[in-house]
Amino acid sequence: MKKVIISIFITIGVIATASVYAYFKGKPVNVEINKKVEDLPQDISDIIYHASLAPNSHNTQLWKVSINKKKNTLKINLDTDRTLKQVDSNNREAYISMGAFTANLLQSFKAYGYETKVILNTDSSEPVTVSYIKTEKFTKDETILDLIKKRHTDKSTYLDKEINNDDIKTILNNNTHYFKRGDNEFKYLKTAEIEAMTKQSYNKAKAEEFAEWLRFSDKEAEDKKDGLPAEQLGLKGIKKTLYYLTTSNKSAKGISFAKQSIDTTTKQVENCAGFLVITGGTSRKELIETGINLENIWLSAVKKGISVHPMSQILEEKPYSSEVDKMLHTKSPVQMILRVGYVKDYGTNNQIRRNLLDYVTVEK
Repeated sequence: MKKVIISIFITIGVIATASVYAYFKGKPVNVEINKKVEDLPQDISDIIYHASLAPNSHNTQLWKVSINKKKNTLKINLDTDRTLKQVDSNNREAYISMGAFTANLLQSFKAYGYETKVILNTDSSEPVTVSYIKTEKFTKDETILDLIKKRHTDKSTYLDKEINNDDIKTILNNNTHYFKRGDNEFKYLKTAEIEAMTKQSYNKAKAEEFAEWLRFSDKEAEDKKDGLPAEQLGLKGIKKTLYYLTTSNKSAKGISFAKQSIDTTTKQVENCAGFLVITGGTSRKELIETGINLENIWLSAVKKGISVHPMSQILEEKPYSSEVDKMLHTKSPVQMILRVGYVKDYGTNNQIRRNLLDYVTVEK
């Protein structure tokens, strides 16, 4: 009897220890960021930091920023070392990400009391140029900044609830379309997304590229300050703990991980209110404009408590990328497909971002 009691206490102790371990390992990672750039006023540094919270593929953060203090200009270039050569070989998504950064930058300048003018060049070698000037009287608009900090990609389970028509109307414009559950277009997008994800997951080169941007521990997330740690994949608590215990860079390139990714995608497309589709032209300038539109739409969705999850595989894989415009009857090419819906707890942006000094330079 004594041995049984001891055994019970040992079991309880093991379970308790494991629970405590899982709890602490499953807590959100806290990535410390240096938000100061020498020779820059702190408000300009803060503005650039808020701009960096824009959505971008695989959290690559593929922008470079240079500032001329004398001219009050800021230039945004593409960091080609951080682009996705396999799934985005023509930089379509990269330019959209630049546009989203630009949108946040303009919103942040406004929040800090600056007037701005943006120049979008058609030449792919030319940067996006933003000139700025401080207004004499202003009060910092924390509302805009809070929206930017709250916005994030939400891959979690959505509520089984239709989106209110008034809510949808506030975020739609001439370049957007909404297909709700039950629409023929919704059915097509759901099926095509699963098939495109399946094709991509079993592509060795693309799977390897994706694995290189995954992070497999809090420490790796803290050190690299980019990519996709558990939080960016929608994992928290015990799910995050188990993911880090069972997944590595090598296993993320394997068949089992591919099957899990396909299963996750299947559940996600079955679990949403609808798809929001954004269209636009194919030139560099038009893609940047699409990115600006994307982020402004997303911030409007935040106000309404609508979660957003970009699903780009359809646009990255043939034959889907070649047929999607025809299947959805759009006048302009489809550039973004967003899974949308309400959630119980909207949450916040994990703010896993690089130090400003990693991509910001001040011209002498």
